[in-house]
Amino acid sequence: MKIVDTIKIAYKELFTVTLLHPSFETIYTYKDPVTNTDKTITGSTILNVVSAEPDAATQKLFTNCAISFRSSNNTISCFIRSELQQPLIKLPANVRIRLLLKQKADFFHRTNIMAAGSRQVYRFTNENNTIDSGIKHITKNANGVTDADLEDISIVAPGENCLGVIDMLTSVTDVNYRLLNGDTLESPEFVIRFIKK
Repeated sequence: MKIVDTIKIAYKELFTVTLLHPSFETIYTYKDPVTNTDKTITGSTILNVVSAEPDAATQKLFTNCAISFRSSNNTISCFIRSELQQPLIKLPANVRIRLLLKQKADFFHRTNIMAAGSRQVYRFTNENNTIDSGIKHITKNANGVTDADLEDISIVAPGENCLGVIDMLTSVTDVNYRLLNGDTLESPEFVIRFIKK
């Protein structure tokens, strides 16, 4: 007798962060075959010059709580193993998910920001309640990254040299910026807008 089990593993988005930067975006126009109207899509190469990776504590959390992430086009997505809209493994209370942003030289030549890393780093977080026209910015200014997003490296303590950090905190309770509503996934979509030089 043969017993067959079906194993279904589902991952849902815990959050996404879209990196907007006009210097790295290309707009493509096409004719929609159904509506016969012109449509546009935007492609981005920003992740060729900026990378995101979890710090050591976050990597350990990812392993223990069945979380993974990926970067594609201009979006960083964090996924968690789940059943319906609830994490399969409950996240510990007051968790910080930290992604380190690292850059290549070409990024600075096209971006209106200071070269950070030695004394200050940029900190983008869901604690920054900067919603504008329905867009959930995780910068302190909805117009884009500014010096206001810089914090002393001694306070942020990124653990290694980087341009900045993305800190997602489960303790945030603002309805637009929280990751979870109790044990239910909210799957917020956040934005970091960089200003062109």
